Amino acid sequence: MSCALIIEDNVDLSEIFSQAVREAGFGKVQVVSSTAEESSLPPVINLIVLDMLPMMPALGLLDRIRRKQPDAKLIVIAADSTTGAKFSSEADLVLIKPVGFLELRNLPLLCEIVEE
Repeated sequence: MSCALIIEDNVDLSEIFSQAVREAGFGKVQVVSSTAEESSLPPVINLIVLDMLPMMPALGLLDRIRRKQPDAKLIVIAADSTTGAKFSSEADLVLIKPVGFLELRNLPLLCEIVEE
């Protein structure tokens, strides 16, 4: 069963992103804030969806997750192209807002992970 972790501080966006990932076929989806404790994370993560704002504290959490689970795919959703460019080498995919439900749900990358 594929597991997705959504790092999002906005409740409305976290609901949209988590529903899109569920409909793409992920059996487990966990939503956490950017200040979440590492102990609250699932033991295996196949996909990380990170809504990144320019000065967001999620970078420390992302670094800790990546050290433990380097094979997890990373989708960064950035507020602007400048912020997105900072993650172009680390992320498997960078999306610039606005990102809609269907756009996220229909990403080929999600299908690839679910089929593994």
